[in-house]
Amino acid sequence: MPSPAVALKLKKFRRRFGIAAPRVTVRSHVGWQWYGLGLAILVALVAAVVWSVVRQGDASGLMQENRELRQQLSDRAEELMRLRVGAATEQNAVQMERSTQQQLVSRINVLERENAGLKEDISLLERLVKDCPRKMGAARHN
Repeated sequence: MPSPAVALKLKKFRRRFGIAAPRVTVRSHVGWQWYGLGLAILVALVAAVVWSVVRQGDASGLMQENRELRQQLSDRAEELMRLRVGAATEQNAVQMERSTQQQLVSRINVLERENAGLKEDISLLERLVKDCPRKMGAARHN
């Protein structure tokens, strides 16, 4: 058997490390730099999420603007087509007017030539008529 002093030491040792031992909390020491690094990473992640949400909001705004611009483009294309059709119609009308005008000018030229010929005929007839009474008067006197 052990001596009483050893038994007392053994009893204290069992109390300290056995089932009846007092509760012990074990904490590891972590430096403040590690806590700061973790906080910096957390702030960076939150900033990245906020930036992503803002960019997504900008992207949706840009997509809406893109849709509006495409609609305006299609409206302008339709208007351009209508104007081209109208311009083609106007060009056809102008061409028809020009051809009609050319026909009228040529008809006027023909009529002016005919008028000049008729005037010559009238002047010839007038000369003949003036000469005719003189000849008839001379024939009566004879």
